[in-house]
Amino acid sequence: LNLNENEKQELKEFFQEKKWGVKEFKWYADVIKFLKHGDDFMLPKGEIGTAIRCLGGNPSEAYLKQLIENNCAECEKITFLLFLRLSNDVLQNEDPKALSRAFNKFDLNKDKFITPNELQHVLLNFGEKLTDAQAKDLIDKFDLNNDGKLCIQEYCRATVSLPLL
Repeated sequence: LNLNENEKQELKEFFQEKKWGVKEFKWYADVIKFLKHGDDFMLPKGEIGTAIRCLGGNPSEAYLKQLIENNCAECEKITFLLFLRLSNDVLQNEDPKALSRAFNKFDLNKDKFITPNELQHVLLNFGEKLTDAQAKDLIDKFDLNNDGKLCIQEYCRATVSLPLL
C-alpha cells in the first residue's frame, strides 16, 4: 500500500481497535485486489456494493447510495482505509440473522460449510471469476482449523471480525 504516515497510523489504529491481524487485513485487501482497476490500491466507487457483498453483507442499493453520498460523493475511487471503515460499518449494522442468511447463500449444498468451489460459484454470480487457487487462498485466510472450508463461526469472523461464537 502506498500510504502516507497519517494514513499508516490511522490504519494501525483501526486494526488495533478491531483486534484484527494479518488474516483480516489480507481478506479485505484481496477483495480490493479482485475489484480494483489499474495499479493503485483503490476501489472504484461503483464497486463498493459488490465488495461488501463479497464480504457477506447485503446492503440495499438505497443504503449504498446514501453511504457514497455521505462519505465519498466527489471521489471516483475509495481508499483502502475508507473501504475498511465503510464495509465494517455496514457489516456490523446488519442483524445477526443477516449474517446467517448470507452464509446460507454461500453454503450451496447446505452442509453448514463454505468450500472453495461454493465460494467460486457465488462470486461468479456477482461477476467475479476466481481461479481454484484464488478461491482456496480466500478460504484459507480464515480457516482457523485448517479443514479447507469455512464454518459459520469462521465466516462471521471473516466478515465482521467477531470473536468465535
